[in-house]
Parts: sequence; structure tokens; C-alpha cells
Amino acid sequence: DALQAAAPDALQALLELAEFMERDVDALPIDIRQLADLATRCRAYAKALHYKELEFATPELARDRHAAAEQLIAINRKLAQPEAALGVLHATRRRTARRRRTRHVNPNSDQVEDDDEALDQTPPSSSVVNESWLGKLGSYDEALQRYRRRLDTDPADGEAVLGAVKCLDALGAWREACDLLVAHWQPLKQAAKENINRTRSSTAALDTLAAEAGMRGEGQARRPSYPTPPPTPLINSIKTPVPRLLMKAANVGARAAWALGRWSEMGDFVRAMEDQDAGKPFYRAVLALRPSGVDGCDVRRSPVDALRLVDEARKLLHPAFAALVGESYKRAYGTTVTVQQLAELEEIAEVRKLEREVRAEVRRGGDAVRAQSSMRTKRRDLASTWRRRLAGCADDVATWQRVLNVRALVFDYRDDPDGWLRYASLCRNAGNAALTESVLTRQLGFDPHSECSDETYDQRRLRYAYAKHCWRAGRESDALLRAEGLAEALAKEDDDDSRKLRARCLLRVGDWKLAQQDATPRQQKDAADAFRAAASLDGSSYKAWHAWALANYRAVQRATRRRTDAAALSRPEVRAQLVAAARGFVRALALGTRRRAASAQQDLLNLLNLWFRFGRQPDVEAQLVPRDEEGGAPLDAWLGVLPQLIARVGAGDSSPRSALYQVLARLGARHPQALVYPLALQLKSPRADRAAAARAIIDAGPRRVAARLVEQALLVSEE
Repeated sequence: DALQAAAPDALQALLELAEFMERDVDALPIDIRQLADLATRCRAYAKALHYKELEFATPELARDRHAAAEQLIAINRKLAQPEAALGVLHATRRRTARRRRTRHVNPNSDQVEDDDEALDQTPPSSSVVNESWLGKLGSYDEALQRYRRRLDTDPADGEAVLGAVKCLDALGAWREACDLLVAHWQPLKQAAKENINRTRSSTAALDTLAAEAGMRGEGQARRPSYPTPPPTPLINSIKTPVPRLLMKAANVGARAAWALGRWSEMGDFVRAMEDQDAGKPFYRAVLALRPSGVDGCDVRRSPVDALRLVDEARKLLHPAFAALVGESYKRAYGTTVTVQQLAELEEIAEVRKLEREVRAEVRRGGDAVRAQSSMRTKRRDLASTWRRRLAGCADDVATWQRVLNVRALVFDYRDDPDGWLRYASLCRNAGNAALTESVLTRQLGFDPHSECSDETYDQRRLRYAYAKHCWRAGRESDALLRAEGLAEALAKEDDDDSRKLRARCLLRVGDWKLAQQDATPRQQKDAADAFRAAASLDGSSYKAWHAWALANYRAVQRATRRRTDAAALSRPEVRAQLVAAARGFVRALALGTRRRAASAQQDLLNLLNLWFRFGRQPDVEAQLVPRDEEGGAPLDAWLGVLPQLIARVGAGDSSPRSALYQVLARLGARHPQALVYPLALQLKSPRADRAAAARAIIDAGPRRVAARLVEQALLVSEE
């Protein structure tokens, strides 16, 4: 009881002491299950994982392996180790299968040979994977189906209600989640009250037994070491514990109602939360800053009250935050996001104050134009600050969802389209199709059945994002039709933004046509045409030039696979594809950035393949090194394939007119230290033509800018 009531800082010190004693002296006489629970409470998840793994591996402790496995999965998820969580699931499945197989082989035996399995008290008929495991592993659809089957069997199953609501919240089905929780809210509260009465009765009975047994000392009561239930939240304003289930349901319900703007129901959920939970003043601050309108919520709109509630939430958050920061920044990141939300709620409160001042100025008949101009400036500055702040957030769906939900109190999609579209992209890349659909249609207001005529640029960006969502969700035909229709509609526009968006649409059209199984030659040609059009519309797009070059490169490979190079190049279309591939790769290398370093390196290797195979073609060589010695692939890019270039010195045409000679000479003039030693070794080649070519390159490049360096390198090579 004393450990459970201790402050997080004291528990953190105790856990560090236990870790030191276990490592250097001897383990403290404390049950590792209790240490695991305390570490979880302090959010010291690495320590909790250590103790829980010991419990799971010790047969005398892990009487219920399913419960221990579920806790291991939850801790690994909090530590961002999904592979480890999945490994726990596979290990539990194998253990259960082995146990059942042993019982099947020797059903009449009273003793199982494997003592480890004999101590596993999990019933053999129980499901290996329950619903909560699937939810923690991210299989929300499957977990939701199981929870619904449980609710069909027992509508009063509180755990099934909470599990289903959590899955619906993760899938973005906030309306269904809120409706389900509202339908079961009163039964949950009634069950909580019954639990309160049972707890009070049990406590009174224990006190009576202790008194009768003479266990009361002078001035202090002692009780037998019965298991004590963990602290539980409060219902409304009654200072008595209620089931943890109700508190979790209230948190999930408050989030769902907030996303839907159902403020009255959100207020009901918030009232059921624990007073010592930092989420309660946080959600009350959100209610105090909600948009104006008739909503039936009894929490008054007041920026002053919101600021007071934000301070209260910070005070409640401080102990846990201090303990997490003591572990690492990564462990404290989730709480850091909450601190950022509180700071932004304060900024929203300032906006609400300014809005009131503007309305008061208008009612007084003052300078309304000046007041409104001040308001617009405030909102514009705040939006700019928030965009920079959002750029530093981790690319995580949950983080962006929390941050954008706060900002939606004052800004919508029109104020920050880039942020909301990035959030939708994160949901799509995470494989959560249901959440992506919900974000695009419910939060951002996109109508999938609307026409793309007479739309603004931001609305068309939303349409493009929905087409990408359709492709990821498995609706390939629908996605292709939407992208082609949007590209056709954008062809009527002549501004830069519309041209770039049309280029992105054409890129998707080309990629999706090539991604279809057994793409026909006609589809391959249509894809190449789409890539060429995208490159012409947006000449600064690396993706467009890369896709166009790669499509032509593969076409050349298909043509030369069926016949000799000379026969293939005799055809004008193959020759045009060869030149286009070389030009596209060169242009892509010029546009490649550090973010696309891996793709740019592959482009360079493909370009080398074309160069060494077809480099004697004048039109191909012209793409590699233009006559004015400007443009072409950036010189620094060739440093990554310098060994391949040096190996070609002296092979084939080594005249000063060759592209290889010019590239190495220019590269040696810019980076003499990179070429002087490899070329000095080539001077010792037994082949006279290779040595002569290396000497000519040294004289044309490194010697012109670093003659002393060249002389020193030659001296070292002679010694």
C-alpha cells in the first residue's frame, strides 16, 4: 500500500536502487511482479520490460502466461518495438500449441513432462490470441469483429464495450465510437456505483475482522496482507474509487466526442474522469475554448477559465513528466506533445480574448476595420508559428492527430491545407485506410461523389489525396479514373500551382498503369507519355525526370534483350528511348537531394550502364557532357562511382573528345585530392595506352589547380 501511494520521483529512486542491487550486489527482497507494476506506473518501461520478461520466463511466477504476455505486448508497444510485441505473440502461440499437443498425445497422464507447461494455468480451450492483444498489435479490424461478437452474446460486457470503442477510435470511426459509448454509458456508471458499494462493504468487513482478532495497535490499525486493488478514478465529484474501466471509457469517449464536435456528450465523459488525472482539466480547457454556438454543454466558454485549467493540468502532469524525462527524451515524447498542446491552448485563449475585444469594439461603434485587421494579423502569425512547430513533430499518426485536433478549435483545412494533407498521408502510409477515409471525408469535408469542376486549388489537392487513398485501399480502377479526371480538369488551368499538381497526377497515372499486373505494351507507352508530360509541366520535379528516365531505360532493356545492340539501335524509336533515358537520368541527378540519395545513386548506376554500353553514340555522349560544359550530371555525383570511372581509363576511345576524359578532367580540377592517387597508380600500368590516358587526365585536371599535390603524389607512388 505504501509503495502504491508513493510519489513517482520516490518510486523512480527505488527502481534505480533495485536495478543497482540486482546488477552489482544482490536483488532486493521485493516481488518482481510488484517491481514491474511500479515501473509501469512510473512509465519506466525499459525496467518494466526487464521485470515482466523475468516473470514470463519464471514458471513459479507466471501462473497466467496469457496475462503476462498481454502486458509484455503492451510494454513493447510503448517502447516502439512492434517486432518484439509480435514475437511475444508467436512465442505464446507455440507454447500453447505444444501444450495442447502434449495433452493430446498422453491424455490419461496425470503429469506433464514439461514442468514449465504444467505450471501454465491457462485453460487449454481458451483462445490463444484475445481481442486486447490484437488491438495492441494494430489489428483493429479483426479485434473489432471479435468485440462485436462478444457484445452480441453479452450486451452488458463492459470490457467489450471499451475494446470496441478503442478500435473504432483508432480506425477514425468516431461517430460509431461515440454512439456505442453513449448507448452503454448509463449501464457502465451503474456498474461503477455497484462496485463502489462492494468496495465499501469489503473494507468495513476487513476492519471488523481485524478488530475482533485483536490486530489493532495503539494509535495505528494493522490489516492482514490481502491484495489491495489499484487506485481507481472518481465519478463526478464523489471522492470514492470507481472501476478503471469507466475512466478509460471516459478518456476515449471524450476524444471521440471532441473530434465530432459533440460538446455536450464530451462534457458528460469529462465529468466521469478522475480528479487527479491531468486529462480532466485538459479536456475542460478544450470545452472552455470551444467554438460559439448552441451545444447544450454546461461548461462555460471562458478564456480565463481555460488558462486556469491549463495551469492545473500542468501541475498534475509534472510528476510523471519529470520521471519520464529522467529515462530519456524518447520515452517522454508523448507527454512532451501534451505539454505542447497545453501551450497551444494558451495561444488559443489569447485568440479568444482578442475575438471578444473585436466584438466589443464593433458594438461600441469603434474602429471595426482596425480591430479586424489586428485579428487577421494575429491569426496569420499564429498559423505561421504553428506550421514551423508542426514541421518538427515526429511523423507519427497519433502525434499529428493530437496536435491538429487542438488547432481545429480555431483553424480548419483552409487555414493549413499542407498540415492536414500531410496528416492524411501519414494515415495512408501507416496502412490505416479507415482513418484516412474519415480524415478526408469527415474532418476535411471532401465529398467523393462531387464533380471536380469549379473547385479551388486546395479542394483539388484534397481530391488528389483521395485518389491516392483509393489506390492504397485496393480500389485501383476508381483511383485511376479519379487521377485521370483531375489531370484533365487541371489542363484548363494555366497557373504554376495547377501545372505542378497536374504533373503529380500524371506521375500517379503512369505509376499505377505500370503497377497493373501484366501491363501491355500500350499501357507501358501510355505511362511513358504521362511521365514525359509530367517532366515538361514541372521541370524541377526529381520524381518526374526519374520516372521518365526509368521508363525509357526499361524499354531499351526490353528491346536489346530480344536482339543485338546494333540491331536494336537501328530502330529510331529505340534510339530515341536511349537518348531520353540518358537525358532523364542526367536531369534527375541534377535535381536529386539528400532525401533521395538512395534513388539518385541508382540513377547514377543506370546512367553508367548506358554510358559504358552505348557511350560511343554521339547523341548519348552529348547528354552526358554538353558542348558548353555546363549542365549535365553534377560533378560531385560522379565521386560515388569514381572506381568504376578509373577502371575505364584507357578502354575504348580515350581521346580528349570522349565523355570519360572530360568528366575525369573536370572532376580532377574540382577535387584533385580524390583523383591524384588513383591516377598515379594508373601511370604504372603495363599498358601504354592506359598510362598515357591517365597522364593526360592529370595534366588537364589536377595539375592545373594543385601542381604541388600532384608532384608529391607521384613522389610517394615512386617510393
